[in-house]
Amino acid sequence: MCNVLIVDVEPWGVYGLKALIDLESLGYTVIGEAYNGLTALETILEKNLRS
Repeated sequence: MCNVLIVDVEPWGVYGLKALIDLESLGYTVIGEAYNGLTALETILEKNLRS
């Protein structure tokens, strides 16, 4: 199972990706969403430290 972090600077972009693609049915786990690069990096580091 692969983890996915959805990142886009526009909230509607994140919403659109989540609505259009059922990632979980394809074997992916959505671990979160971020709206800028810094938040994305922080989320990735946080999730990696927990595992």
